[in-house]
Amino acid sequence: MSDPSLWPLFVEVNVAQRVPVRERTLFVTIEDTGGMNWVDYSGRMSHAGCSWIVYKDGEPRHIRGDQLLSEKQVESEKAEFSICVELAEMEFRPLYDLIVKVGKPWPGGWDAKNNKELHTFLETIYWAQVNRFVFQPFNKSGDS
Repeated sequence: MSDPSLWPLFVEVNVAQRVPVRERTLFVTIEDTGGMNWVDYSGRMSHAGCSWIVYKDGEPRHIRGDQLLSEKQVESEKAEFSICVELAEMEFRPLYDLIVKVGKPWPGGWDAKNNKELHTFLETIYWAQVNRFVFQPFNKSGDS
C-alpha cells in the first residue's frame, strides 16, 4: 500500500517532434488506479489564436485574444482538451512502482535519473494512447 498523499500525482510532460520542430506541453494527473487525465495545454492555448493565463490576486485569469474567458468557457475548454486514459495493471505497474519508490520529494523535485524514467514512461503512453486525440497530432516518424 502506498502513501495516500502521493495520489493523484500531477506532472507536466513536454513531447517534441523533430521535423518540423514542434513541442507540446501536457499536464497529466495520475491516479493510483492507473487512471490518467491528460490536458493538452498547448492545443488549448493555440487552437483559436493567442491566449494565456495571468494571475491576479492569486487567482488565474484565462485570456483569449483580448477577451477574458468566463469560468464556464474555461471549464468547457479544459473538457474539450482533456484525454482520459485507463492503463491496464501490467502497463501501470512499472509507473506505479516508480512513483511509490520516489515518494513525495517536494519541494526539491525528483532527481535526474528518476525524472527521466518518469518522462520516458509518460512519453511512451503519449505516443501509444494520447497523440491521436490531441489538437493537431504529431507524426511519430517526424515527417510533416
